[in-house]
Amino acid sequence: MKQNSTKALMCLCSLALVGISLFSPGQAFAGKRIALFFDQSGQERTADVAWVKRLTNWAFRSKGGFSIYDREQQEKILLFKGAVPARVQKDIAKMKAFLLKGKKLYVDKEGLFGARRFPFALKSLNVAQRLAEKHRKWLSSPVYLRDAYIFKALVYLSTKKPKLVRSFMTKAILYAPTYELPSNYPKGAVSYYTVLRKYYMKQAQYKLSLKTYPKGAKLYLNNKYMGETPFLLEDLPPGQHIIRLEKTGYTTLQKTITIKAGQAKTINLPKIVLKLDPRTLTVTNIDLFDNGSRFKILKRLRAIRGKLGVEKLYIFRIEKTKTGKTMYLAVYKKNSNKVRHRVVKIGGTKQSHRRVIVRLAKQEAKR
Repeated sequence: MKQNSTKALMCLCSLALVGISLFSPGQAFAGKRIALFFDQSGQERTADVAWVKRLTNWAFRSKGGFSIYDREQQEKILLFKGAVPARVQKDIAKMKAFLLKGKKLYVDKEGLFGARRFPFALKSLNVAQRLAEKHRKWLSSPVYLRDAYIFKALVYLSTKKPKLVRSFMTKAILYAPTYELPSNYPKGAVSYYTVLRKYYMKQAQYKLSLKTYPKGAKLYLNNKYMGETPFLLEDLPPGQHIIRLEKTGYTTLQKTITIKAGQAKTINLPKIVLKLDPRTLTVTNIDLFDNGSRFKILKRLRAIRGKLGVEKLYIFRIEKTKTGKTMYLAVYKKNSNKVRHRVVKIGGTKQSHRRVIVRLAKQEAKR
């Protein structure tokens, strides 16, 4: 009897818990994920928008019972990550094969080709160099183009063409100035390369200051990853330097910078504005708060909502006014043909921000 009564009590408790979970506030939104966006134009105008953003995320999650995509999750889904095109991948694979073939022909360990190995090697290295230069921005490392230059210089050294030796060794040094020729290479080539490199490194006194909008773009110098912007490139020799900037959601930018001997030691480039990739989905730069019913805006919002798989999108913009701050809110929900707008005065203190935003989250949870 005791066992039966204990089982009955447990069943009643579990049913009560189920009832509480079914009818507790916020549970109507269980599984209905939402996405919160902060319009970038608002971020530029207010200094403490980070606080409002954190507070809004917290308020909607805890008071509204919503399941929220954070910014990092959104960016993983919405921002276009440029992939190497299939045609370029084929060319790079071909370039690697011809570079390897050129190296093997130059070394010719088995002595199969004799003196003919040099023109054969040169033919392969020419193809490798052409493809590496053509697809320079897609190369993952400076090694390929650098080796194409060096082995062409070695071939020209063996065929006694000093002008071409100097030309290609100079290209290799300016392209990868920190690289030193291994000691197992021909002694004449190593000593000549070392002298030439010392000459150029003595002139490596130039600095290049780079800033981008937005910040955090990956910076590559001659295909070598240097860091994220803003960045100060130091110890640059005079000559041409290829700079590449990459950021997820933005088009890749490649520039050739020419440093002339005798110019100012520190070169400050104007701030580089990165362009959004047209294949990226974002709420930035669409006039939500004035023309929320335009078809283009609805089409964009529908695509964003569909890709994220959420029920609603909430887009906020904070503006500073004389009496405090005002929050502009645009809401787009599934199967809707319009954008709902609200203007909420949130005041000028953190206490008023907290009070108003929590109230807003509760109101939205009831909708």
